[in-house]
Amino acid sequence: MFGEVKYTNSGHRVYNFEDQAGAQCSLQEASIAGGPLVWVNLDGDRILLSQSQAERLSAYLAYFANTGELPDPPKKGPMNRLLDAIGRAYNSLPPSGK
Repeated sequence: MFGEVKYTNSGHRVYNFEDQAGAQCSLQEASIAGGPLVWVNLDGDRILLSQSQAERLSAYLAYFANTGELPDPPKKGPMNRLLDAIGRAYNSLPPSGK
């Protein structure tokens, strides 16, 4: 799906690909303060994702890749709220240097 990696003038990686409908797309590291961030370019439209947003999106995409469908929405019971709070706390921690 992804072709050869290219680099921006500032040295950020860019992967170009076509979607299922033939639209030109790319995935590019962003050079914006507050990163790490990534641009997802879809036939001229762009979205900017943080690392935690990309992680959450990748979980939905992985589920789709394995099952062919999107997951049911999470239930909003007490345990789910607890897990959400734990996730927010974890995502607010400084990077571990990995």
